[in-house]
Amino acid sequence: MSMSDRLAILEDVRPRAVLLASDFDGTLAEIRDRPEAVRAHPRSLQALSRLRLRLGRITIISGRATTMLRALLPMPGLRLLGDYGLGRPTPAERAALDELARQLAPHLRSLPGVWLERKPGSASVHFRAAPTAGTRLEAVVRTLAEPLGLRVRAGRMVVEVMPARADKATALRSEIESMRPGAVIFGGDDTGDRGCFELVAALDRPHLAVGVESGEAAPGLFEACDLVVPGPTGFANLLEELAAWAER
Repeated sequence: MSMSDRLAILEDVRPRAVLLASDFDGTLAEIRDRPEAVRAHPRSLQALSRLRLRLGRITIISGRATTMLRALLPMPGLRLLGDYGLGRPTPAERAALDELARQLAPHLRSLPGVWLERKPGSASVHFRAAPTAGTRLEAVVRTLAEPLGLRVRAGRMVVEVMPARADKATALRSEIESMRPGAVIFGGDDTGDRGCFELVAALDRPHLAVGVESGEAAPGLFEACDLVVPGPTGFANLLEELAAWAER
């Protein structure tokens, strides 16, 4: 079914009643070797600029720090939830992440091309420059992180670590409960988005769970999705169609 056909679910919904939520890396932007090299797809930026004037709410839920999201999406009217929607970490959560970084340091020195990205309320261990290290690296991170009360999740050439209460689906559920939208659209590309796909697919109102495909997607990741699009360019196409619908 085409994207235009999928958007037919919005036929009886006002634009102001729509909640649009999205991941950032791999969805609104192509993934690069280094996170600082990533930029939002220009067509997605333009579509979001149009949509922020029409939709009820646009929420970006990402593993990136909220401050970084502000720099990457420089426009008013977007709700930005970094660190997997965690918000401000508690002193205990920050201490656990600090201790993990300390314990990981000697292990990472023995793995060329692997590096730790620290964020206010989470951490990412990147191995895109050392793709064969993934299995060993995940085991090491899990062994160190879980006794500290931290959750570990394998992603696209990255091992993600966050406090137990950091969860994209929890953040999205809170957005839905506070706004009570007439329709919900969510786009994501990685394992951290699976819970959001399942949440949206189970809603008793018009919805669209959109998987953003890549060659690195985990098997079965998009099983709950209503639509799968080819990469961030495909998601930009959908946002443009959504903007045209909202403006009509």
